[in-house]
Amino acid sequence: LSVATHAGSSGEIEHMSGTLTAPTLHVGAGGTGSYTMSWGWGYATFDAVRVGRGNGSAGTVTQNLGTFTANGSFRIGNDAGSVGTYDLVPQFAGHPKNPRLQLNSYAVVGYEGDGTLHQEHGTVTVSAAQPMSIAEVAGPTGPYEMTGGTAIIRSPPHVRGRPTQPAPREL
Repeated sequence: LSVATHAGSSGEIEHMSGTLTAPTLHVGAGGTGSYTMSWGWGYATFDAVRVGRGNGSAGTVTQNLGTFTANGSFRIGNDAGSVGTYDLVPQFAGHPKNPRLQLNSYAVVGYEGDGTLHQEHGTVTVSAAQPMSIAEVAGPTGPYEMTGGTAIIRSPPHVRGRPTQPAPREL
């Protein structure tokens, strides 16, 4: 499933409820694309996800509700010259339901392009044995901006290909 496949193209998907399953999801796969999960309680499952794929492309995923699962690789800002953004934000202020982002394999924020994972609420779970990578190679940016919600990450993330140390804990 691709949104905005060619340079100069634009497109969007509004996923309001129900189940969507596909081998791949490419959002901004050459052009400018968006995918939004909102209002109803939807489920989306993909084997591979690319948000911002191709030089000059821009992709945005906005998740207000539902469960979004990537069973294979998940990359935000996949290719050099691309920009990808994944936002977990409330449907409206004080909304009681939380979205869930489940990453079951290799996850990268800023692979060769610029990627941002922005979390205001909800739960992000990275259950893969491989660590989440932030800004995988020299050049791209890859912030994980967390201002609310919960993050459950199995292994400490790597930044620019290097492992980070867990923060010291007080006993």
